[in-house]
Amino acid sequence: QEDPTNPNVIWVGAGNGFNGNLGGLFRSEDGGDNWSAVDMGIQPPSSIFCIAFDHINPRRMACAAYRGQIYISEDSGSSWEESPLPEGSTHVYALAWA
Repeated sequence: QEDPTNPNVIWVGAGNGFNGNLGGLFRSEDGGDNWSAVDMGIQPPSSIFCIAFDHINPRRMACAAYRGQIYISEDSGSSWEESPLPEGSTHVYALAWA
């Protein structure tokens, strides 16, 4: 996912398999030539499937892990907090800001 304020910054979600038990984020600041793992301060328990930016406040972003975990950052990905889904939700395939 490209950062809406800087096309050279690209975010990618990853994991150890479609239904894996480990997820993470990677970020490139040079258009994808080099990548670094993002220390979220939280270890997602499944693959990160999607990333979304709030286009009104681009410093606010979210990512979702396959098994239903949502993580939100208010500071361009420097820190993250988990945001629980409604009870009974089990998987996340897409995110968007309304």
